[in-house]
Formats: sequence, C-alpha cells, structure tokens
Amino acid sequence: MENLRRLGIYITGNRCANFFPCASKNAASDLENVLKWHNRFRPTSGQKRLFIVVVDDESNNDLYKTIKQKFDKNGIINQVVKVGVLRNIKVFTYRTDSASKNEDFSFNLALSINSKLGGTNCLPTDDPFDLWTKEVNSNELIMFIGIDTKLSAQKKKLGVVAISASINNNGTRFNNFAMMTNGFQKYCSDYKNALFYALDAYEGADKNRSRFPRKIVIFRAGMNDYELTKGEGFLERSHIKSVIDQYMFEKRLQQKPLITYIGYNRSNGVRFYVKNMESRVRALTSNTDPEGAKLNVPPGTVIDNEITNPNCFYFISHKTLMGTTKVAKYTIVDDEIRFKADNLLAVVYQLCRLMPQTKRSYRRPIPIGLTEKVLKWCTLVEPDIYDERRQNESINIHPDFVNCLYFI
Repeated sequence: MENLRRLGIYITGNRCANFFPCASKNAASDLENVLKWHNRFRPTSGQKRLFIVVVDDESNNDLYKTIKQKFDKNGIINQVVKVGVLRNIKVFTYRTDSASKNEDFSFNLALSINSKLGGTNCLPTDDPFDLWTKEVNSNELIMFIGIDTKLSAQKKKLGVVAISASINNNGTRFNNFAMMTNGFQKYCSDYKNALFYALDAYEGADKNRSRFPRKIVIFRAGMNDYELTKGEGFLERSHIKSVIDQYMFEKRLQQKPLITYIGYNRSNGVRFYVKNMESRVRALTSNTDPEGAKLNVPPGTVIDNEITNPNCFYFISHKTLMGTTKVAKYTIVDDEIRFKADNLLAVVYQLCRLMPQTKRSYRRPIPIGLTEKVLKWCTLVEPDIYDERRQNESINIHPDFVNCLYFI
C-alpha cells in the first residue's frame, strides 16, 4: 500500500482483500498461493474478481509470462501493470500534480480492465449518411468473423489459427477461439466446434433460431492474394460454408445466410502521401522521422480506382504519429451480400473504430484485430505450441474466458 501511495495511486471504496508478494525467483510457488486463495474464495455465479499484478522489474519478461500462464490457464481475470505505467497514470487528486501525468495511460488501462470484465468500450457512432445502419440493423442480423494465422519460424511445423466471431448485431461482443492448422498450411479444416459455439451464442437470434444472422462477413488476414483467391482461401471458404450448412440442417433452419469473404493485407511496399505542396517538409532522415507523419494522408482515405482492380481497394483507417502510414489492402474474394462500395467502406471504417483497447481508430477491423491479439497470447502462454500439438487440435481456452477479451 505504501509503495502505491508513493506512485500516486490511492485506493477508494472497498479495499483489496489480500495482497500477495511475488518474487521473481519464487514466482511459481508464490503464484500457487494466489491460485489456492482464489479457488478457496471462488466468486459466485455472475460475479467476477480482478487481480491486478504490479511488476516491479521492468525488464523481467519471464515473470510476466509466468503470471499470464498461471492465471489465464486457471480462468483468473488479471491485469499486469508495470511500475513505469503506474508512474505515468493521471490521477485526479489533490495529493499529486495531475498536469505532469498522461491521461492516455489511465484511459487505456481502464479500457483493458473493462474489456476483461466483460464491458463494452466502443459503440458504433452516428453515421450522417446512414451507410452503417443500412447494412447493420435489426431487420437483417449480421455476424462478423475474423480469421488470422501465425506460422512457426521453422519449416515443417504446424501453425496456429485464431477465430473471432461476433455474437451480437453491432459487432461489439465476440467469442474467440484458437486451433492448430491443417498440416503445414494456413487454415484449419475443422472450424465446426468454434462456429457452432458462436452461432449458438449469437444474441440477436431467438431460442428456436427462427431469427438467425442473414449476413456473415468474414475478414481473412495472413494470406496473400493467390492463397485468398485460388489456394488455401478457396478451401477455407468451402469448409466454412459446409459447416454453416450442417448447422442449418441440425437446427432445421431454412434461409441460408449470405457470406462475404474479404482478404486483408498490409502493403509494406505501398505508401500514399498528400499532394498539397504546402505540406512539404524537409528531406526525411529515416523512416521513423517524426516529420514524415506530416506527409501522411488522413484516416478515412480510400484508393479504389486507377491503380487497383475492381475487387481491391486500399484503405487508411488509423493515424501514424511517427513515420509513414502502412496501407491496408482489402481484397473482396466472394461477395454474396453484394455490398455497395460506400456501404462496405462505412462498415469497414466503423469496425476499425470498435477496437476495445484504444480510443483511436485501429489499423485493422475489430474481427481480425482481436485474432491478432489471440495469436500473440497463444505463443505467450504456450511457448511450445508449435511442437506439442496435433493437426486441427483446439487450443485450450478456459470456458470463463471465451466471452471476454482476456488477451487485451
């Protein structure tokens, strides 16, 4: 407590029930004491308990990894905070000078905690042209799915596939899953359990499934153009459609949802700059030169003609504070929904603004933004994930974590 006061952190309301010391050398045994206490006083149904862990040693990544492995595998919601972050949190109190603090630290920390406790940080904003509401409304339920792949650096080893599927109509709540790839490829040939679970959990549908998502939008990251259109992406689309057909047959549903499959790639070799001569600055000294940000095009810029084919467009959804912005390339592989161009752009941009970890627009739409985080979490808590798994094997995620963003 005294150490927290020195950092300017003052606890109000109900104080913490217990404080547990955890030394780096004895991290495993010390964390076991926390697990025993948690299991002894396990919260009742509907209640959630958050463990905030302060890491004193800034450079001790092994301790952070140990904490995440122990807590996440046992379904304990936790937020690991470094002392350096605490020192920069802006606390509105007469005891500290709030002007010397950065409110972004406290805001982002609050966003992470709220997400892990099941809260909603971002909601779709009002659209003056109603382009979002034309596609996302209560008349025709919609589901957003994100899929991404992380391969091992070593050849002839399996990769990991992450899936995020929205379980409400406005894309603010997701179920998240992870599994191994089908051999040495970039997709999994057994999406049944994940998709069945997400479709059962979808909030807008009736219990008898008479109301069911009419539209499903799939964002696919981690594949190049050929893989998306003719290679593994083609096989993946066929498998997903067959899984949905099987679900409809088992639930006795009649109206098949329309599916749109969109590929996402970061175009590392493509840059766009503003053409206005008044914004020209001195020659840049490096790619990380802060002056380079002045040449970047603003968020919301889309390039969809002259240098693109009819099924592709470049889109900048985020603002870069340093250097030049890496452009995202979207490839429309299959469009059964038949989006109008403006409506699709409005949907993509709105999804980029729903990422719960930040108050700014994100560089990815939220479905594949979450899958990126899930893949990082998998390699963190399972260091040997590429060596000890079988093809299409599901990654063990605690049941209490499926509906919350434990990886934020």
